[in-house]
Amino acid sequence: MRVVYHDTPRSGVSMGGVGTGSFEVGPDGRFREWLIFNNRPWANYGQPEWFMGPDDLVFFLRVEVEGEEPQLRGLFTGLWYSTCEDYTYRGCGPWVVMEPYHIPWAKPVEAVEMEVRYPVVALRYRDALLEEAGLEVEAELISPLLPGDLRTSSTPAVLLGFHMVNKGGSTVRASIMAVARNPARSAGATARTDVVRAGGWSGMVMKAEGVGEGHPMRDGALAVALAGEATGAVIKVNASDRPQLVRALRNLLVDFRGDGAVSGATSASSSSEDVFASLASRPVELKPRSSTDVDWVIAWYFPNHVGAAGQRVGHYYENFFSGVEQVVDYALSNRDELRERAKRFSSVMYDVSYPSYVADLVTAQLTSLPKLTWLTKEGHFGVWEGGPGCCGLNTVDVMLWAFTGVVNMYPELVKAAVKDVTRHILRPDKHYWYELFALAYSENMSLYREMLGKDPSIQSYPERLSAAIAEIVKRTGKDPTGRVPHSFRASFDLIDTYDRNDLMPELILLALLAYYATGDGEFLRSIWGDLTTVVEGTRRQHDSLGTGLIEHYMPSDYEGMSRVAAEASAKGLLPGLYGGNVARVLFSGPMYVMNSVNTFDTFSLLGVASFTGDLWAASLKAMAEAARREGLEGAEALRG
Repeated sequence: MRVVYHDTPRSGVSMGGVGTGSFEVGPDGRFREWLIFNNRPWANYGQPEWFMGPDDLVFFLRVEVEGEEPQLRGLFTGLWYSTCEDYTYRGCGPWVVMEPYHIPWAKPVEAVEMEVRYPVVALRYRDALLEEAGLEVEAELISPLLPGDLRTSSTPAVLLGFHMVNKGGSTVRASIMAVARNPARSAGATARTDVVRAGGWSGMVMKAEGVGEGHPMRDGALAVALAGEATGAVIKVNASDRPQLVRALRNLLVDFRGDGAVSGATSASSSSEDVFASLASRPVELKPRSSTDVDWVIAWYFPNHVGAAGQRVGHYYENFFSGVEQVVDYALSNRDELRERAKRFSSVMYDVSYPSYVADLVTAQLTSLPKLTWLTKEGHFGVWEGGPGCCGLNTVDVMLWAFTGVVNMYPELVKAAVKDVTRHILRPDKHYWYELFALAYSENMSLYREMLGKDPSIQSYPERLSAAIAEIVKRTGKDPTGRVPHSFRASFDLIDTYDRNDLMPELILLALLAYYATGDGEFLRSIWGDLTTVVEGTRRQHDSLGTGLIEHYMPSDYEGMSRVAAEASAKGLLPGLYGGNVARVLFSGPMYVMNSVNTFDTFSLLGVASFTGDLWAASLKAMAEAARREGLEGAEALRG
């Protein structure tokens, strides 16, 4: 008996398109972290919703060497719908699907070797059976990320091609079967799966039925399909009854082992049982020194993406496809071209003179495109700052360096992101952010308290509050107009704060990054008024000494807020309404609302700092040069 052990890394490689959602393929041959269903954390904040796990889509290889009994190998390592404890501690079962005393001819492969040349990932399967048969088997997965081609890059599909070569001395009959559990029941819906034949492909299509308008899987489907003819079957199983599940999956393997095909019902739906489907490619006879390819695709279409503001924002791929069947058609019909273009891109990144680890580090960043991005039906583009569902979308200070790569691949996305931010530049009509940050200045707050003392009703009526703040700003000149939002909160209509003063030059640099990268003067003109508003606001709010540089006022970082209040709240000495941030802000004066935080969240800056000074000087210089090139007003004033 030969035992091969390889430790499996905790993460895989994200596969998918721009804004499509993603799944990961791991070096164990498994697919995990499915974020294609508009599920958390990709779609919103909160606890993750995992509708599919690493057992829910797997592939099996049937190998029949001439003159020998056929055997199956799972194209993955480890157990399938079973655990080590199932072997040891369970009673009468069955509890283990591929139990060697019952079906010794079905096993997972001993090892998988992964090679990543993103957006291309290769999996090579190692097993004694394959070695003895002289059969080499490799899977190639391709994400549709093609620089300069957003339409293709936003395709919700991953190509999956199996290449088999017979280097042995005997004829081998081989076929490949996919087995998938419909994820709808995990999402609280009725699961419906159909085995279909459409045009030049065969597939299993998994849908969710009986769901409400806000359900993330509404009107969507996941498909696993292959080019050409195939056999397929659908079964319903009470997966909570483990012996029933084990028997059903064993029966499926027995069926596939028989002649390389599967048979049974081709459609099923259930709200109380799990629905499994299998799809088997037609057996291929491989003579010695011959090879074959079996082309599959994993495709999805889940348009019901709803943002945190409750509005359906959808996906960009809706502009090109009306259902998952069209996605499959497109991917398989164009698979040769897509594969060739993806490999050309991969070659550009990897077949170079610098060390391979540099290429790995660079291309690893590309996996963020399927993993972290939103691309709505209307073309709004967002990138999660700290991983799916963490921090915000398009955090301006982070995007300043993140978008330097994106602008070289998809400049239109950077321009769209800049325009989204400019829509939320702080102005008097941005209630009640405007009123709040007007009170960040002690002069304004003093007058407000005076007015409030004379007329307490100001705080209770929106119109009176806004009118009072407008009057105060007119008298003091301390106008917060021109401040830049920090990030979007799982919606392009919701922002988190305006409390950072490094965002003003950073937005200008982001906008000019897109301009200088593309030379798009029309884009620059469309936002020039917004940029000048930011410049004027920065000078008005953060240059009280007339130095021409940005000033910081206390408190200027989150830890710089009153620690007395923080500790009192933590110890329960300031419970309820006056605990937490209320007390921290009030104790931290003189600025009751922070307006000088910077990208280093807990790094307090006071007065003029080299960090924001350099940003400001660079942004004004770049803006002045852009104005000169495009003949825009204000170039001289910017230089001054």
